[in-house]
Amino acid sequence: MMMGERSIHLGGNIYAYMLPRGGDEMEISGIWRGLGLRLGSLDLVGEGVGIGGLVARKGGVTYFPLHCTDNASGDTLSRLFQLNGVSKKYIGPLDVTMLHRTLRDYLAPHYLAGSNLSKLFRLLMILRGQLVKTRYRRVDSIGSVEVRYRFLDDYILVSLTRVEGSCGIIVANEFSGRIFDRMVIHGRMIVPPPWARCHSNRVTLISSFLPAAITVELPPGYEVYVGREVLPPRLDWAGVDIFMPEESKNISYKITVSRELYTESSDNTISHLPPDNRDWKHSE
Repeated sequence: MMMGERSIHLGGNIYAYMLPRGGDEMEISGIWRGLGLRLGSLDLVGEGVGIGGLVARKGGVTYFPLHCTDNASGDTLSRLFQLNGVSKKYIGPLDVTMLHRTLRDYLAPHYLAGSNLSKLFRLLMILRGQLVKTRYRRVDSIGSVEVRYRFLDDYILVSLTRVEGSCGIIVANEFSGRIFDRMVIHGRMIVPPPWARCHSNRVTLISSFLPAAITVELPPGYEVYVGREVLPPRLDWAGVDIFMPEESKNISYKITVSRELYTESSDNTISHLPPDNRDWKHSE
């Protein structure tokens, strides 16, 4: 394992690196993300926030990190996130945040349940990608969280510490949904739904065409959600999110990255799982 100026060699042609802020072409433009992965020159993150990306929920509002501080020491990289941004939606100069929120709140449950109105939500997302611009506005920070990535022999130990503030934290581990189109949960290969509660302590993201697999070994006692959405031009993510409640100060979990090509197939899905009322993925 070698640490270079820009990337960390995990073995073979797999590399990890600290992700920059979301680019101008992304829905999350300006948002600081977590740890990224590359397979050779191929970016595995897509529109996702990588490993250990953060957002916060407080008083029904979602907060995003618009500032961070990075450090490196020995076999560990760390990023201190300041949760100090909120999103606004615009069509040209017109603020349509409330209109967008009303439509989204009405259609999102139908989309998650796969009802006939789910097509309208998909249309809203397509139109949003083409017409609606998301801008992130800096506000007073509601908290800060340090995420440490320790690179051990065969896995990455991810550790979070709440430094200040009291709010719910969503710890996101998200990669490209175009690449990772399957998951293995409870030993069964599934086609991930857009959003569902997961009761397994181990989830593996896999690709039907690429020799790459990412396994997340989850801590006990936390709410965990899995999902995947690919809706061009806006959405391209698949991943595992952990909800860290206000009273929780620390959390740790393991990430293993391997060169595996899964060839077995299954018609089993978990799309029948009911949507949860903690639907932060579609709250902005």
